[in-house]
Amino acid sequence: MSSTRCTIVAAAMSACAPSALAQRSAEVPSVVSAAFVDMSSCARPQYPEASLAARQAGTTVLRYIVDLDRSLRDLRVERSSGWPQLDQAAIEALGQCKGVPALVNGVAVSAYGRFAYNWRPATKAALQFDSGCTPAYPPEAVRLELQGTTTLRFSVAENGTLVKADVILSSGSGLLDAAALSGLATCKFKPAQDANGVSIPASFDVQYVWKLQ
Repeated sequence: MSSTRCTIVAAAMSACAPSALAQRSAEVPSVVSAAFVDMSSCARPQYPEASLAARQAGTTVLRYIVDLDRSLRDLRVERSSGWPQLDQAAIEALGQCKGVPALVNGVAVSAYGRFAYNWRPATKAALQFDSGCTPAYPPEAVRLELQGTTTLRFSVAENGTLVKADVILSSGSGLLDAAALSGLATCKFKPAQDANGVSIPASFDVQYVWKLQ
């Protein structure tokens, strides 16, 4: 009796399997709407000042989960911008946002999503030089017939104030490089602006070409 019962059950399972597969293949496909970030719920990340001054750029791709209460959790960097401070700023900014849950056949479910922050220094930046900003050729450099090009990198605060200036490529003469720095310090600056026209700190490169006539 025990053996007969086993045989009947096995036969029933075998007969059932094709029917179940056929039923599954005929089901209506699920309609899925992906989870995403509601950018109107939070502010864009601030460019870290040190990163801006160093002209760091890249794209941070973040992975997250949107819960049913619209909160974001399990934020992590899926692909780094190449700069840890930019990645951290992206995580902190996205952590303040709300999400829109995924939908499966109209029912909200928790799901993963991805978001990318593109870090690019402002392109609306402008410098305003006046005639008093051009450095004079140092008399000693003229006497020694010194020539060359001094390349400076400097930072300008959001209020247009010169914050820092360094020689990143020397002319080969300390006299000429010092004169370039002194000349830059007398310049007037117009601060950089972000995409919304808001003044932000930024850094620039400028060259002074020293050439005797």
